[in-house]
Amino acid sequence: GMAAHAWLRVRVAADAVVVDALSGEDAHSLRIARPHGECSLEARPAAGSEGEPGDMTAVAIFGILTLPSGAYLVLVTERRQAARASGYHVWQATAFATVPLGDRSALSPRLRAEEQRLVSLME
Repeated sequence: GMAAHAWLRVRVAADAVVVDALSGEDAHSLRIARPHGECSLEARPAAGSEGEPGDMTAVAIFGILTLPSGAYLVLVTERRQAARASGYHVWQATAFATVPLGDRSALSPRLRAEEQRLVSLME
């Protein structure tokens, strides 16, 4: 999946945030719809548009955060290697970027339920 890629290209449009891996041969892009936050896979654009610049690059998708001011997609834009243990690399996120998705009340009920479950686990 996308977790293995070093760089992600992020394109922000009015109706979605589209994330492509900049390495590998993935045939799909991850589309995160705005404002409801539902994710889907869509066919990547034809090779001719490969050079199309993104609005930003990222190294990972952290998740969707909801605040009173709205819902945001949180991206990790920089990381550093924090440790290496028995063949595994441990990375520490050092910089983040947020992309507004829209009003939090527009988030899909499924995502809101997931968030409520996480919040209740932390209490």
